[in-house]
Amino acid sequence: MKPGDAVTTRADVVAGVAVGLLLVPQAMAYAQLAGLPPAMGLWCAAIAGPVAALLGRCHQLNAGPVAMTSVVAAGALAPFAAPGSPDWIALAGLLCLLVAGVRLLLAAVRGAVLADLISQPVLAGFSIAAALVIPATQLPLLVGARPDADAPLFLAAGALLCSPWHWHPATVAMGASCLIALWSLKRWLPRLPGMLLVIAAATATAWACGYDGATVGALPLGLPDTVRPSTDWHTALALLPGAALVAVIGLAEVVTVTRTTAAMTRQEIDTDRELAGQGAAALATAWIAPVVPSASLSRSMLTLREGGRTRLSAAVSGVVALLAALCCGPLLTHLPLAALAAGVVIALGPLLDPRPLLRAWRVSRSDGFAGGATLVATLVLAPQLVTGLAIGVGSSLLLFLRKLMRPRVVELSLHPDGTWRDAERHGLALSDEIAILRWEGRLSFASAAAFEDAVLATMARRPRLRLLVLAAEGLNDLDASGVEALLRMHERLGGNGIVLAVASCRAPLLDVMRRARLPEAFLAEAAHRTVGSAVNRNAMRLGLGPQPWDPPTGP
Repeated sequence: MKPGDAVTTRADVVAGVAVGLLLVPQAMAYAQLAGLPPAMGLWCAAIAGPVAALLGRCHQLNAGPVAMTSVVAAGALAPFAAPGSPDWIALAGLLCLLVAGVRLLLAAVRGAVLADLISQPVLAGFSIAAALVIPATQLPLLVGARPDADAPLFLAAGALLCSPWHWHPATVAMGASCLIALWSLKRWLPRLPGMLLVIAAATATAWACGYDGATVGALPLGLPDTVRPSTDWHTALALLPGAALVAVIGLAEVVTVTRTTAAMTRQEIDTDRELAGQGAAALATAWIAPVVPSASLSRSMLTLREGGRTRLSAAVSGVVALLAALCCGPLLTHLPLAALAAGVVIALGPLLDPRPLLRAWRVSRSDGFAGGATLVATLVLAPQLVTGLAIGVGSSLLLFLRKLMRPRVVELSLHPDGTWRDAERHGLALSDEIAILRWEGRLSFASAAAFEDAVLATMARRPRLRLLVLAAEGLNDLDASGVEALLRMHERLGGNGIVLAVASCRAPLLDVMRRARLPEAFLAEAAHRTVGSAVNRNAMRLGLGPQPWDPPTGP
């Protein structure tokens, strides 16, 4: 072994152990968040990380239980069974298989681009909603009381908060102490494994003081029992949309991790390969620990910070989780569930950031509306978060389609500095005989009708119109419907004695017009290099009079 290899191996082992110490408590907490036994989180971490690393390309990516995927998966299962029940576990196995199938299928057809279907405002709105929903789901564990199972989530949580006489004092004390300790460590000593330290202290305290609140209980020693995923195909079809959204959410997490690490390590990105690794990880865990695994940004960044360079770091962190699952059962028997719930709640801090949603509203009202709709729908429909996310994605796509169908059209006039600018914005005079429209976007089947409407509206406003110039520097695509719209406007304008000219059109679009064999008269008017040349040549040819932008003549 070369000296450099020894240094790399040592760094990978150190990084793997550091990540494993963070992974063990997180895995148990996020398994609980998914409605599954905490021990399954350990087995998921032990299996998913090495499998994803073996097939993936990003050396620092750490796969396993994560908060967002766990809560979305729990939302997908909520209509079908009670959390923690045998039916829930069997359905979780089925969901894992479905997610694995969707991920592998997307990887096979190079469909990782589907991550772009979830816009940042939608993801921001969903993250804020999830960060509000998750504490409501964890509240019963923090106060040691059962909520009204028939009431909506937030009503049940509110009723529980307003009924302190139903709380279990020891559980409340444990939960509050863990919350304060976790927040303090995160605030003042962020480099320490705060969650591991707090869980260890809570376990020791519960054992020493005879804690009578809910605990993890005896974990099975040795290898776990296998899970038999549900084989009800009607349920599988009902779960498929939720599985697809869980897969897309996981894909968004993979994209975030790979792009972040690539910017720091200069590795090449192959999102489809990473997606295949995540699919294989979900397939491997479905039969043992059906906590849907995904990429963790926090653990991947810790791997990078501790110097992890190869896949060995993921293997080491998996071994740490495996040792915890095999050997730490007696030690974890007294672990309070309130401590795990506190860890889940504290981890939600970054998700509560409203700034991306506020920025989206300031930049684009449609983006802000999509993010706000996602936030409201997710809160109203909780705990069925998948439906809220689907509403957000659907509203975002509809608003995008509306924008695609109605591109921005600007009327230009000559500015005193000699450039053609937006007449309304700059308060410039317009001509009665010449109209110059700048089309910003595609001229395709989706927007052809809007183009014709804009041209016809301009004709209606200008009874004396003789020349209409299409400033095409913003025209970036032209399909068959767009060509037909241009031809129809050329004929209709010509029938009214109006010339249609095109200026600043890109060469590929001119090639499209030539292949369509448009009339030579139109092609000649489509080849003007600038708006000025189109205006000047046609004004002279048509014998048009002075225009508002012409320089004043003598006295």
